[in-house]
Amino acid sequence: MAAQTLFVAYYSLALVIVGTLLSFITFIILCRLKLRNRRAKSTLYYLRTIAIFDILMLYGWNFDHYLDGIYGFTLQTSSISLCRFLSFFNYFTSQSSAWL
Repeated sequence: MAAQTLFVAYYSLALVIVGTLLSFITFIILCRLKLRNRRAKSTLYYLRTIAIFDILMLYGWNFDHYLDGIYGFTLQTSSISLCRFLSFFNYFTSQSSAWL
């Protein structure tokens, strides 16, 4: 395997791990009791939703790059219905996160 392919694969995996941890920490902080008693509850709902969509977007885009680089397998090539769902999922999560 080429060094560049391995770098991209492991970089994608590192992004998934670090991004999931940091987005989860962000979600936990936004769910603390001190923040629940504020008047800006609607803003907190949006920020929590963005944290969840960011986690989903990380898995949608980067996990497939990891599988392709290491195993030579992508989830989208396994079936037509899974390809359609993952294509919709990847674009939906990224656009939802951007527009929130």
